[in-house]
Amino acid sequence: MALSLITDIPATCYTSQLQKIELASSGTVVKFRIYYQAQLYYSGNGQTLIFSSSYNTRFSRVAIYDIGSLLETYLSDKDGLQQFIFYFSNGTDSLEQTYGIIYCKQLPLRTAADLANSNYITNYFNRLVYKGAKDQLPYFAGFGSPGGYAVRTITYTVVYRKTDGTFGTYDIISGGRTGFGISYVLTSCDAIAAMFQFSIPDGAVIVAYSLKQGSCTARFYVSEQPLLRQFVFRNAYGCREYIAVPTAQTEKTETKSSTAVCGDTLTQYDITHTRSFEEQTPVLQRAEARRFMEFLTSHYTAVVIGNAEYPIVITSYKDEISDNSGEGNAIKFEWQFVSLRTPLISEDYDRIFSPEHADQFV
Repeated sequence: MALSLITDIPATCYTSQLQKIELASSGTVVKFRIYYQAQLYYSGNGQTLIFSSSYNTRFSRVAIYDIGSLLETYLSDKDGLQQFIFYFSNGTDSLEQTYGIIYCKQLPLRTAADLANSNYITNYFNRLVYKGAKDQLPYFAGFGSPGGYAVRTITYTVVYRKTDGTFGTYDIISGGRTGFGISYVLTSCDAIAAMFQFSIPDGAVIVAYSLKQGSCTARFYVSEQPLLRQFVFRNAYGCREYIAVPTAQTEKTETKSSTAVCGDTLTQYDITHTRSFEEQTPVLQRAEARRFMEFLTSHYTAVVIGNAEYPIVITSYKDEISDNSGEGNAIKFEWQFVSLRTPLISEDYDRIFSPEHADQFV
């Protein structure tokens, strides 16, 4: 009895490519199972059965729908490039295939294999970063045997401005082991400055830097802003990224309650306070605005306060990206904390005056 795949599934593919899988089978029933293959485990084979079902054949064909959506749900809290095993059986013949599957609800122009081979699982390789803000690149080292490792070699290059106004550059080649699957490379300005603190002249200021891995180069341009909002989100491929932007924030608090009358006394009950935050960004470059749109439409977003992150929901936004000459892109959006028990945010400054008034009261 024959069993074969009609749908051509690449060895590395997006979840959006798996919405319909067709097979040819001479049997009457095809059993289908999906196993998640962990890269790190301590017993067994690291495989977890996440789906199992049987399908009746019709004219020796079977069509299986929405597998991509199923995997998107499974990958929603995992770094978005994982390994899965598809197992098909019709009682006599069987077929087993292992795939590297990337979370993505869209249809990217570049193939999943090209994205994986670039090592960096992101859409944005040119970024404006701010001093004091966090940033990182999702790094894919491939899949391998348990307990094994890959070798990662990155060339870091900084451009710095010296105290006399002239510029210089300096390179550091950093190599080392990394685990298989997704890991993260710190790319914040503070992390790079710490790496180069003994390599550039005293008093020099880093204005830009780059990370080169193979044929892929990510470039970062440094800016400084006194007031930043820092967020974390899962990008279009399900990997965690940070985004920081200077914004003007408006805090809104709304209270709802019911009132009861007891004698000549009024009493409130069922009191709820809803707090929301409205952010207005300055003018952004088009690439920045597109990356911000990826944050606004992410399935996981959180605000970073201190060293902790708090999940949020974005309730509304206005994002119109224009490529008209001389026209910038500004974004306004509103968000709330996921939990009704919101963090108690305290203002912590060296003086009584908050940053927007600091210049007037130096």
